[in-house]
Amino acid sequence: CARAYALLFHGSAFVNLSFELLGGISQFIIRARTSIPRGTELDELFGVMSRDSPPSYDNTKLSQMKCKDGQIRILFGPLRFVNHSCKANTEFYHLNGNIKAQVLVTSRDIKKGEEITVNYGQAYFTNKSAECFCFGCEAEREQRRYEHLVDFLEFLRSDVDERLKKLNKSRLEIQHLFWLAIDGDLTDVESDN
Repeated sequence: CARAYALLFHGSAFVNLSFELLGGISQFIIRARTSIPRGTELDELFGVMSRDSPPSYDNTKLSQMKCKDGQIRILFGPLRFVNHSCKANTEFYHLNGNIKAQVLVTSRDIKKGEEITVNYGQAYFTNKSAECFCFGCEAEREQRRYEHLVDFLEFLRSDVDERLKKLNKSRLEIQHLFWLAIDGDLTDVESDN
């Protein structure tokens, strides 16, 4: 497995490992060192799933994945540094049909410097209230928040316009009543003399 990590730093590798600030959190990122055509097997991103589940006292959730058999397993190897994305640019590829030994294969052309991502699958979100925070989903959430804000501001504007119309109508009614009262007061004052 140590050799697999060394491949990340080899000059002929398609990818490299960097440590970056992403979304306010420092984390490892796998980026394309060069342009990578669709269908390329990324052998340097090798990963092996553990046979056993992690101990129940291990609360780190570090590189843990829920497998198709329903068991939580630990992922070893450089593959563990690849972040999830619902719009991933790679897919898991099981070596020689072995479900526990995997690499990634590019699902589209990848540009130099682009982050390498893979879709962890629905099993990754084991908690029903869990939300995906990949950049694609976060961008969609931001767009929805923006649209809701625009709708709310439009509602407020129309509500303010409506209130201003009512206030203006009330102001005119008060002004009219004021003049009637003044006229009435003048009539009462004249009749007293």
